[in-house]
Amino acid sequence: MVLFIWLLCQEGAAFTTPLQKFPYTYYITTGPSSYISQDGVEWPINLNQLSPLSDAQAVKALSTLRWNTLYPNKEGKITILGQFDAGGSFVLVHWYLEIPFESIYEKYPDQLENEVLSFQRTQLLPIDFEPQLEFDPVRFTQPTPPQMPNSH
Repeated sequence: MVLFIWLLCQEGAAFTTPLQKFPYTYYITTGPSSYISQDGVEWPINLNQLSPLSDAQAVKALSTLRWNTLYPNKEGKITILGQFDAGGSFVLVHWYLEIPFESIYEKYPDQLENEVLSFQRTQLLPIDFEPQLEFDPVRFTQPTPPQMPNSH
């Protein structure tokens, strides 16, 4: 039975829980920095150690989001859509940034004393990721992923 469930999960056909929305929080720290919240409890997630069933583009995009967009939106403006697989690993299916969102820029990036400018935006661009993405990041401002996987 366990082998059957494992095989289904490897094919992305079945999960132990339905897809859920999790608020995402990012902390600027030397320890774990990425967290999802569920029922008022924060759970650390390591974007480099997610389930192999995770959407590769979604993981890459979230892990390469530049500081000037991540930092001002780090407390709940990003929502992760995912679930736990049969082995207990987190499967990141999609994430999105609520619009409008804030981006910050340094007016004089090469100087120690600097003025930070803040802008409200409604669209993510390839330059919001480092390195720049090779696909359209607009999907990450939409609550529904382009193709929803089956969830049971």
